Amino acid sequence: MSNVIVYSLTKGDEMTNTLVYKSVRNLNDVAICMVTENTEAIAKGYNEFLDHYDIDEYDYAIFCHDDVSIEDANLAEKLDKAIGDDSEFAICGSAGTSSCVIKDKCLWHRMHNDIKSLSGAVAHYTDKDDTECFMTNFGPSPKRVIMLDGLFLAVNIKKVKEAGVRFDESYPSKFHFYDLDFCLEANKAGLKLTTYPIWMVHKSHGLEDINNPEWDAGNQYFKDKWGIKNG
Repeated sequence: MSNVIVYSLTKGDEMTNTLVYKSVRNLNDVAICMVTENTEAIAKGYNEFLDHYDIDEYDYAIFCHDDVSIEDANLAEKLDKAIGDDSEFAICGSAGTSSCVIKDKCLWHRMHNDIKSLSGAVAHYTDKDDTECFMTNFGPSPKRVIMLDGLFLAVNIKKVKEAGVRFDESYPSKFHFYDLDFCLEANKAGLKLTTYPIWMVHKSHGLEDINNPEWDAGNQYFKDKWGIKNG
């Protein structure tokens, strides 16, 4: 069985209170590493993990939000199939898009030229409790994509390191666009991405507010970097 390590950042002071920690502790052959009381940008934290932690003993690293419950008992087996050394893919996630048409508001599920470009699904807890959930279905999975939702990004460590792909720490938005940029950088480096049906539940219902200065600054940086000067 392949070795998997989950990496997550939390603003809280107790990692044991997070959904991702509680869920991973119930999975076999899956380790977890967390940074508590985090105030740094996600891109910086993820790069520090890639650069400074001894992760070469693992086959796969999962970058995951702290409010995600990973509940797939076949996680390691699915990662072997999705992004193993024998797979053409290097990175997988729960949902994404196979086309990227950069628009004024850069949200992955809106940046497509055809709704059929969307793939995968994301489950969310309802407001009732943490046992009832609803599913947002984007489209059939697995499917090759060029962009993935950052709530869950699984990478083949060897493939990503050999390609030299990193998260861009230059973004003025500390908690946005790190995922979209990473995916485009991976494509640029020749790596292939795919969605894969891995069962997890996201407590958050997604990005609730894009009308704030930090998000706007990151949005503009993203458009400038990838060749779009005006919306």
